[in-house]
Amino acid sequence: MHRSVRIRACGLIVSSMLGAAACGDADGDRLGQQESDFNEGAKRLKGNAIGSPTVDPAKMYWGRRSIAILDGLGALSPVELSVAKRADGILANGPPNGYLGARELAALELRLDTLFPDERTAIPRLWTLFELGTATDIAPATGPTISVASRVDTYPRTPRPALRIASTVTEVARRIQLKYDSDGDPTTITGADVANADLDRASYLPEEALAFKQIVRDLLAQVEPIAAGAQSITLDLAPLPDTVLQQTSDVTVTALAPHVSVEPGGLLYKHPVTNETLRPAPPKVTRSCTAGVTVSPRASDVRIVVFFEAENQELLLPPQGGYAPSARRVEVWKGGARVGELEVVEPIGPLSATLALPEGYALQLPGKPLLLPNYEAEQLAYGHSTYWSVVADWLTPQLTPRPKSRSRLPSGSYFFDQKPGARVDIFENGRTVVIDPAGVPHECLPSTFKEGSPTTMIVGCRTFDAGFEGILVLTDPQPSVGAGWFGGMGWGGLYPY
Repeated sequence: MHRSVRIRACGLIVSSMLGAAACGDADGDRLGQQESDFNEGAKRLKGNAIGSPTVDPAKMYWGRRSIAILDGLGALSPVELSVAKRADGILANGPPNGYLGARELAALELRLDTLFPDERTAIPRLWTLFELGTATDIAPATGPTISVASRVDTYPRTPRPALRIASTVTEVARRIQLKYDSDGDPTTITGADVANADLDRASYLPEEALAFKQIVRDLLAQVEPIAAGAQSITLDLAPLPDTVLQQTSDVTVTALAPHVSVEPGGLLYKHPVTNETLRPAPPKVTRSCTAGVTVSPRASDVRIVVFFEAENQELLLPPQGGYAPSARRVEVWKGGARVGELEVVEPIGPLSATLALPEGYALQLPGKPLLLPNYEAEQLAYGHSTYWSVVADWLTPQLTPRPKSRSRLPSGSYFFDQKPGARVDIFENGRTVVIDPAGVPHECLPSTFKEGSPTTMIVGCRTFDAGFEGILVLTDPQPSVGAGWFGGMGWGGLYPY
């Protein structure tokens, strides 16, 4: 009797190299009408379906065995090898194919009167090579997990330092400071000061109002950029080794460590004015197990045979073992005898774990360069409607190109003059976030509006929660640096924060 164990696992793997082995096509298409019950192949058969008086009707048997593999393992005596070759192709006088089929061996038993006595005694021994032993289960490998280790949000949430009053517009700036001085320092001026003065244009001469634009331009030159990686997520993905599922004196069975894939996501979303349907695909990270087993012999005289039932194949692995991604049964041989079996049943538990990520955040995987989301946009015509197709990908900082479509605004924070507390944050990678007066962020994605015009970008807010949607048009300072309409806030201008 040989001992056997059964393996049940998430991502199981028999160490690499599926070496050369004798395997071939099933004989069923050559055996004619007599093969109508079942085709010869590496499939399991119940003993009562074989039609042999020698087999146990309650046990399971292989539909065929490779003669070359059994002979290479030293499992066949000269007489047994001769009988196996004699049975190969016996049905319908078909040509031999290198396999001893269960039905072929049963057919030879019906012709015992044509065999010599030593050949007759070899048949029961050959049947033992077909028999599958009883298997016991082994606990499955632990399924993969993903969690957030840390979330960083480093870009400033408070107003930038105010700009020193430039000499070119000293008188106008000082006059603005007489009434509007948001930072309490008459020697500096802020975007809020200019915004208030612009809303109060009647208090200024026309030539003074024209100077507002130059002040805003000077302020823009001082805007602190918001790096694409200012918001980042570090995932808890500690490296996992291959998991040892079973170790005997002869073999080690392992499951491969999960691997990680990153999907940046892509969007085909509605134009915020035409009210087309939003179809988001958020970025996500997946950690997956690989199905299969890796079996490594622990001694030089141990050999391993695997069965791929889906492909009707049987393989003798190289001496160092190998990887068998879809193997269901593993035999361990030593000194010409089968000393153990491993049963790989259907995987149990999750084969993968997926974590959806917030839009726009940079991603830090352990031991990897920081991955930055990068947005490219294209305007698409669809009938009388307009779609914005946004493709997001991930690039390391040193490889990130300047995207094709960008605002003329520097990256940074800008306030919305119609609502206190409302702010627009523009990142270096084209990502835009609108902060409403309640402090709730709303993700926006860039799209080209009209190339070659002063208006170079339109931003449609991707989040339409609670009726919030918006359109942002970025222009040359007039004197504001842009105009926007956001749900519940109306139209207004943008100024350096």
